[in-house]
Amino acid sequence: MQSDSRLWIGLGFQRGASPALIAAAIHQVCLAHGFNEALIIGLATLDSKAASLLDLCAERQWMLRGFSAQQLRAVPTPNPAAQVMATVATPSVAEAAAILAAGSPLCLCKQIIRQSGEPAVTLAVAQSRPNRH
Repeated sequence: MQSDSRLWIGLGFQRGASPALIAAAIHQVCLAHGFNEALIIGLATLDSKAASLLDLCAERQWMLRGFSAQQLRAVPTPNPAAQVMATVATPSVAEAAAILAAGSPLCLCKQIIRQSGEPAVTLAVAQSRPNRH
């Protein structure tokens, strides 16, 4: 990855996922896969869930992009899920949102983070094209 590259984190998460849980999941994935959190430019998700990320994005000075289920459904992704389709009318949230926000392919396919007794958080990472942020 280029040193000046910026990262978009695509997120899908179950109801009740707190900003602290989402931040911990982002940290865990970055640590496990060698991404520098300082290179994150923003978070992207389903538009109906974006409001729950406002405080986290403001705290970290990240941009926030919300996409409709229709927009997400139009994006080919490597790991579509029938359960996600049944729940939110698109087979992919994290992967499709990362691809749309960055305008480029994924550099990390979805990772599902589950902590005992907590809602699941799904993350995918895409590297932003130069001058696209």
